[in-house]
Amino acid sequence: MTNYQYTLLFVDDEKSILNSLHRTFRNDDYKILLANSGPEGLQVLKEHDVSIIISDQRMPGMTGAQFLAQSKFEAPHAIRILLTGYSDIEDAMQSINEGQIFRYLNKPWDDIDLKHAVLQALVFHDLSRRNEAIADDLKNQNQNLRNQLTNLKVATPTANDSTEALHRLETENAQLRKALSQRDELLRTWQKHLDQVLGPIT
Repeated sequence: MTNYQYTLLFVDDEKSILNSLHRTFRNDDYKILLANSGPEGLQVLKEHDVSIIISDQRMPGMTGAQFLAQSKFEAPHAIRILLTGYSDIEDAMQSINEGQIFRYLNKPWDDIDLKHAVLQALVFHDLSRRNEAIADDLKNQNQNLRNQLTNLKVATPTANDSTEALHRLETENAQLRKALSQRDELLRTWQKHLDQVLGPIT
């Protein structure tokens, strides 16, 4: 993980906008990918593990919101940011929930605001992945508990065996509660990072 490099995907039908986005982040330690349309962006997502997707709203054929909504299926862990002009805000807002859009920024954007938004998105990206790992661990532990309960019902153990089995169940249940507590702490940490370190989402 020490050599992990975040990947940003920029999607816009205007080459000048893509070049501008690329220049904004060229000195940062990100891998940059570019796409000229929604369909091209979806193809990129099939071939690369993308951390952040930044898409323009007004594109021919497929709007940015439509593209971001479809991107959920190709890159469920990617965080989505929408760039929109003032005239497109109403249409974009109607699509934000459908596309699970993390933020939208008005065009023309301020480079500092855009970098700020990307940092916010990366905090959310990392904590979401860690939260998912905890959820997977909880799922596995729950399955183990169900298996042990099934075995208890089928078997005819001695009193000592029953006591040991119940003790194991209690121990794993305590571990389960601890993992849930860790997940809640991650969510609180995420909120603290966004509100106190990076500033509130606007």
